[in-house]
Order: sequence, then C-alpha cells, then structure tokens
Amino acid sequence: MELLNYIDGEYKEGKEIRTNVDVLNRKTGPTIKVHFASHWDIVAAIEGISRIQSHMARIDEKIIHDVLHRAMKYYLIKESDYTLLAEMTGSPVAFTEAAIKETKEWVMGSEDFCKAVFGHKLEAHHNSVPTIGILPSNSEQEALFVIVQSLLAKSAVIIRPSSRGAAGYSSMAFVNAWNRAIDEVANEYTFLKKVISVLNIPDMNEAWELLSVDNWNYVCFGSDATVEEIKKEIRSHVEPRNIIAYGSGLSMSVVDQSNTQDLQKLSYTLLESVSINRGNECVSTDILYVHESLYEEFHEILLQTREEFKSLSMTDKRTIGLTQETNCQFILEAIAQKGKLEHIFYEEKGIGKNKRKVIHTSIIPLTEHEASMEYPGPIVSLRSYKNQEHLFKLMKTDLAQNKKRKSLVCSLFSSRKFYDDSLASISAYKIKHNRPTHLMDLFLPHQGIYLMRELSDTITLERN
Repeated sequence: MELLNYIDGEYKEGKEIRTNVDVLNRKTGPTIKVHFASHWDIVAAIEGISRIQSHMARIDEKIIHDVLHRAMKYYLIKESDYTLLAEMTGSPVAFTEAAIKETKEWVMGSEDFCKAVFGHKLEAHHNSVPTIGILPSNSEQEALFVIVQSLLAKSAVIIRPSSRGAAGYSSMAFVNAWNRAIDEVANEYTFLKKVISVLNIPDMNEAWELLSVDNWNYVCFGSDATVEEIKKEIRSHVEPRNIIAYGSGLSMSVVDQSNTQDLQKLSYTLLESVSINRGNECVSTDILYVHESLYEEFHEILLQTREEFKSLSMTDKRTIGLTQETNCQFILEAIAQKGKLEHIFYEEKGIGKNKRKVIHTSIIPLTEHEASMEYPGPIVSLRSYKNQEHLFKLMKTDLAQNKKRKSLVCSLFSSRKFYDDSLASISAYKIKHNRPTHLMDLFLPHQGIYLMRELSDTITLERN
C-alpha cells in the first residue's frame, strides 16, 4: 500500500518515502509506504487551496450534502480496510469497523447535524476561509471528523495526517470516495476535486513557516502539551482566524451508594469504558470514584472482572487492542515512580527482537493524597469518597493535578436525586446519568464545541 500526496486535484509521489510496519513491528505484517511532500508541494497546496476557497464559499450546501452522502457508499467499505487499520494502530478490528460505520452514519445525517449546530437558522458561509487539519498519531477516525465538518462549513481544507500511516490511509480513502461521488452526482462541479489537499510531512518543525497563513483556521489533536506547542508555533508565525485544539481529555465515573445497578454487571460496563480501543479514547474513563460503603466490595469485583479485558490479537473479538510500545514503556515508568507497579496487569510476549511488554486493563488504587494521572492506555485510577462534598473536592483536585479546567465526560451511576444535586458542582463538558463515558454522540458538541461552528465565518439567515 502506497500513500501519495493529493494536491490541487492531483495525486503526487514524493522523492522521500518511508515504509511503516504494523504496531507489532512484524517483517511479515502489512506495510504502508508514505510519500513525503516537498517544500514546493506544500507551497502548491497552499496556493491551490487559496484559489479554490472563493468557489467553495459560494456553492449550494445541498450539493455538499449530496456528494458527502454518495461518498459514504465508497468510503472504507472492505474488510481488508478495517484489518489494515487495526494492525497499523493496535485497535481491535471490531472497534475499528464499528467506529467507521458509526462515523459514516453521522455523515449520512449531515443535514440533521447542521440543524443541531445552527438550530433553526441557516448560516451562509460567504466569508469563510480555508482550514488546515493536523491529525493525531496513528488514528483513523479524526480524518472524517475534520474533513466533513470543514466541507460543511464551506472551508477548503489541507490535511496533514500523522506520517505513521493510518490517518493518511483514511484521508486518502475519503479523497478517492469524494472524487468518485463528484463524478456521479455533481460532475458539473469538478472544482470540488480541488477543495481537499493531503500532505504527508515528516517533520512539522521544518514546515510550520510554509503552513502558516494569516486568517486561516487550524485544527489539531494531541496531548494537552502537544496542542499547546502547536498553538504557540502557529501564533509565532501568523495571526490565525481560529485554532481549534482537541486535547487528550480527562473522563471520570462515579459509583455512589445510591446506585441500584448490579455491581457485577456494572464492573463490565466500567472496565469496557476504561479499556475501549486500548484505553486510548479521550472518552475512556481515567478516574473511578466509588463511595466508601461500596469500595472494598467493588474493588474486588473489578479485579475479578479485569481478567477478561486483555490485549490479544487485533482480530480476536475479546481483545481490548494493543497499546503501542512507547506508551507501554511510559506507563510502566510512571507507575513505578508512584510505587504502584504491583497493580499493573502486564506480561512479556514474543522472543528476541520481537519481545515486548503488553499491558492489560489495570486498576490503580489511590489514597486521597496520592496524585492521579491520565495514562495513554487501559489504566484507571480508583478513589474512595465519603460524601458528595468530599467527591467534589477530589474531582477538583484531580482536575488541577492534570491541568484541566473541566473533565471531558463525567458519568454518575446513582439515584436521580444524587445526579440532580451534583450537576451544579461538577465541572465537565458532559455529565451522564447511568450511562458510561465512552458512548459518544457525534451530533453533540465535542469537548464543548462544534467544530463546524468554529470554522464558520457567517451571515445568518432565517430558515424557511
């Protein structure tokens, strides 16, 4: 598999090529050859997107919807797509397939999504500007998330995927599906084939100056530290119209004494939330608070249940996926520094050069005064609380320790009264009642915002 660049409606090879292997570093596994963009490729992409923006801003929104809907007929539809993406990222095949299908269903409801974003008003994007999207390391979902909302905002877009392969594969799969859809339902609007560019750039440090354009939108993903560095770098070169940064997100769950759900079943629900996609989702539960009256009993149940949440082959239906080796090393070192290594559920697999540590779902009990931490893997910190006031104090401390203003999602497994009484005291973008943190709805704001709204520079008209 070769990933070319896509610039101004044309596929372009690169003089520099990198071959990426799968997450297990197997010589016999799948490979993706990434063609890197040159200095002048980047310049050409900026110029091309700049030229096409005025056409994009004037197009009827119905045409965008029609092309998007038809494109979903061709976007990542083969089993081999799901398997390749799983083996390149470490995500379970079942998760990869389900996530792609869910995202495609969201695209098929693009008209309803726009109504959710803008209410009963129509936003006319006559003054919109282009967008540059910087996709995260080895993830496939964000490509569709960014490209689709950019197009719906009538913003031509340059995508810079991670050079490791999965995000680039998804981006180019969308380009192929988009172009085919244009031929079938909008062949008089061939300029639409130029509203997306995909650039494989190995070292962003050498490309920032070229990619920095005054009054453009920028979208980026990564750890909180990474996105802060990106924002600082962009602003050192230009005055952007907007920078939309999606950080790692800290999600929390609470099991109160008023909970009426069976604890055994609830343990599966919560550990699934901890473990979903290797625990690598921003909505995975990072910290679990349990009322002191249930703590000892529920801790024992969790330890028993976790035996069923293991890193196995990506194609095994029981697997939680495979945490990348660098993340495994980081987790083990961080836990060792806390003196909590005996709580990590891991083993070594393989032989010789292929030998590596594999981390399974793990539960780290913390005292009130021990600091919490967000880990890039299937790890949950477990805390005991005495009452609501004590719970809110612990949550506030954990947010501060992780340099967060709000948690991304907070799930309360409790009575309705406990839930209602807690709403005003919990700082979270989304608070759920008796539903796990990891069940996402793409029709709702993510990290408190609608990307499409943030990308839009609009004139508001009343809907008919």
